[in-house]
Amino acid sequence: MNPLLRTRFLLALAACAIFALGATAGSLITLGVAKNRISSRLQASPAANATLWLQRLDRELNLTPEQEAAALPIVEHSLQDLQMIRRRSFGAARRVIEDGESQLRPLLTPEQQAAYDRLKAQRQERLRQFLENQD
Repeated sequence: MNPLLRTRFLLALAACAIFALGATAGSLITLGVAKNRISSRLQASPAANATLWLQRLDRELNLTPEQEAAALPIVEHSLQDLQMIRRRSFGAARRVIEDGESQLRPLLTPEQQAAYDRLKAQRQERLRQFLENQD
């Protein structure tokens, strides 16, 4: 094979690998942030979330007391449905990321896998520290 062609091919392959690693790392960070935010919302009771939602509606729309009373059960039911959807979609997103990672890892050399693991651990630690500082 022509050395120039081989070099170009290797550069293209390296660029693809870097892109894939970046996309995976970005997905993992996004998943961690989303997990924390979703988790905090899932832990709150639908009634507490409904109250917050109604307060916002009242602030934006100036609801009458009758409208608030009629809206409360609607909002509570909607939030319960959303809570179930979030739980299902979070699990599905995590499975997709894990599947992508399991397909990506065999493409990497042992050294690249070790570097990827370190990168992933560093990003998870930074994310953990960021989330702790948000409380």
